[in-house]
Amino acid sequence: METISRGKYADFYNDPRSLNPDEEQLFFELTKNAYNLFRERAALSRSMTLEEMEEAAQGRAWTGKDASLRCFIDTIGGMSRAV
Repeated sequence: METISRGKYADFYNDPRSLNPDEEQLFFELTKNAYNLFRERAALSRSMTLEEMEEAAQGRAWTGKDASLRCFIDTIGGMSRAV
């Protein structure tokens, strides 16, 4: 396999090797930023403050009736309903 790239992190997502310390820090920051953006958008879409969302979500992924009870979903349905 031959890779042609340009820039310090150009192959960051494509290289199967272990991450070096700089890349580990970058990955941590990108992941943290993505999670924070998700939390903000989820709270906004549910007309909640970030604090209310955090209290209800508790860092978990809620599904089905539990998600409905916490106002994280609009309705319960299957794939055909979603489509």
